[in-house]
Amino acid sequence: MTLGERLKELVKEYRIKRVEDFCKSIGVGRTDFYRWWSDTTMPSLSNALKLADTFFCSLDYLVGRTDSNNAFYFEEPPAFSARIKALMEQFKTNPHRVSVQAGIARASVYEWMQDRAEITLDSLIKLSDLFGCSIDYIVGRETQ
Repeated sequence: MTLGERLKELVKEYRIKRVEDFCKSIGVGRTDFYRWWSDTTMPSLSNALKLADTFFCSLDYLVGRTDSNNAFYFEEPPAFSARIKALMEQFKTNPHRVSVQAGIARASVYEWMQDRAEITLDSLIKLSDLFGCSIDYIVGRETQ
């Protein structure tokens, strides 16, 4: 299942009648939402967190990596710069290896490490595949 398919499912499940009003209420752009809905683009981490928190689901459920929709209540995750550094230490790797093995531009990894760019869901998916864990673990929303 894709992000767009999951959004359609969640909008129906939550009986959202006017997507424009929904977008305004959670602080995301209507045009952006429809791009995610049509699987044209992926949201940034901050927008993905708004969606997951609103729908009480994990990021992995939101993007279709799992079909288990247990209600999730998370605290604000740590800064991604700290999280990516901790992950590289935990997995005994470095920005160059992450870049090569995940297929992500090395400059992006360095920008995330310095809080100069926000990671997108497609990059988070690549990192979660590389590290063999959930997206929610990657961003610090879950501990295992």
